[in-house]
Amino acid sequence: MKRCSRCGNDKPLEEFHKNKRMADGHARYCKACQKLAAHEHYVRHTEEIKARVAEYRARDPEATRERRRQEHIRHAERNRARARKWAADNRERMLANKRRYRRERPDVWRKNNALRRARKKGAAIFGKVDFDAVLARDGLVCWICGKHIDADDLQFDHAVPLSKGGEHSTRNVRVAHQFCNYSKHDRLVTHQMILI
Repeated sequence: MKRCSRCGNDKPLEEFHKNKRMADGHARYCKACQKLAAHEHYVRHTEEIKARVAEYRARDPEATRERRRQEHIRHAERNRARARKWAADNRERMLANKRRYRRERPDVWRKNNALRRARKKGAAIFGKVDFDAVLARDGLVCWICGKHIDADDLQFDHAVPLSKGGEHSTRNVRVAHQFCNYSKHDRLVTHQMILI
């Protein structure tokens, strides 16, 4: 048992953080009081703390990125569990957010969805697909039927389908009509299909 210097309550040693500098090897404040003291300190010195953190991040952005990446890897399972719990507790809100995102940023949604499907099918992924480069290369001409595509009818299609071992790369992605893409489904395009 130990008495907290802040709240004055006697608590078991497990309620105190370890601190080698203290004679008994534990901090003066219990964990609850330590958390409260840290919050109060942050509230009193918010601007100074933010300025110091921003200065550090600006001084060494690569180290900051690497540290965040390592944190993400180290706590990946915990973060996934937290995200799953939030999604289950906030299903309607999550679906509304997804619908809004898809409506506001259809190009980004399309890219992310293609990447997700590629990963799900186990396709080889060679960096990000540059959809602007695909458009520049193919123009607005459907690679399946050879006709002009209106902007609102534009879709991107994998020439060799992911389910047939095709890769998710700029060289395997082509522009197509929505109807042509859906009609093709996951088949390989034959010469006869192109002439139709």
